[in-house]
Parts: sequence; structure tokens; C-alpha cells
Amino acid sequence: FKRGSMGVAFKEIDEVYHAKRAFIISDANLYRLGAVAPVTDFIRGRGIMTAEFFTIDAEPTFENVRSGLPKMLEYQPDFIIGVGGGSVMNVAKAMWLLYENPELDLNEAAKNFGTLAADGADFPNVGNKAKLALLATTTATGAECSPFIVLKNDAGEKCVIASYSLLPEIACVDADYSVSMPADLTKKSG
Repeated sequence: FKRGSMGVAFKEIDEVYHAKRAFIISDANLYRLGAVAPVTDFIRGRGIMTAEFFTIDAEPTFENVRSGLPKMLEYQPDFIIGVGGGSVMNVAKAMWLLYENPELDLNEAAKNFGTLAADGADFPNVGNKAKLALLATTTATGAECSPFIVLKNDAGEKCVIASYSLLPEIACVDADYSVSMPADLTKKSG
């Protein structure tokens, strides 16, 4: 948590976790604004191959998550990196959950694990195939450090999947991303 911390935090992906394949999740606007390029360049510069997924709605849905899963399953990453705001973080957590448990029904997960009061022992395993790193480009929701996934379900209703298992291995808030945001997005983040 500081200016320039992306490189400090993400070097662990290579040095500590010895990752070989990273799957980077963001949204198309952040990609076009160049927010993803420093992460991709840094990761590739450390000898880690990357694949990307940028198809995320402003209010992401279970369908967004499912649409990226085939690419993730084919690529077989050992690290998943979310770069963005709360929407991206939620999609990255949900894609990680489905990558580790492809047979999981997200609607059932939301019904069974909608609160942290639910029995965490029954929550599907994560972290066996890949670790999760989240880089916040906005700091409004705190999703990079929360145990929640908030998405629209198949009926179009917002729902929550909650478990402390959803906390990332690495959460990074780098002020370099905040200072380069458009003024309107900065205002909304406040």
C-alpha cells in the first residue's frame, strides 16, 4: 500500500510463488487507458507468460464470469491477477472460484454462502490450482481486501458470495494508478 508498490508486491509472483503463467483480468476501458500495460509488461519482464480477459460489464454478472472461464481453463494459469476497481475485483474472485471448481453453480453458491455467517468449512476450495493477486486502480470499495464477491445473478439481481477463502494472496493499492485516473473517475472514487 504505497506509491510504486505494484512492482514490489508483484515481484513475489515470480520470486516467492514461482509462477509461470498469469491470467490478467481487467475491463476494456482500463485496457484502453493503459492501466493494464504496466502490469503486463512487468509480469512478462519477469519471464511469466500472460493471457488476458477484458470482457466485463459496468455491473458485472455471472455470465461475464462464465464467459471467461473456457479461456482460463485452456490457459491453466498458476496466478490470476485482477487490475481495476470493485467490478473487476469481483469478477477476478469469481473466475478464480470457478477455475478451481468448474462444476460450481454460482447461483447455488450465492444461496449457500451469502454471508460470512455461513459455515466456511463447506466453502469450495480455492488456491490449489492458482493464487490470486488484486491491484486496485480505484480505492472506493476495498474489494481487493474483502472476503466478498458482489455480482448480478442470472435473474439480474445483485447477490453476494462470502468467504474468507476469497481473500487474495496479494492485495496492492498503488497510488500511481490513482493519480493517472480520469478526473470523473477520481471524483466517483471519493
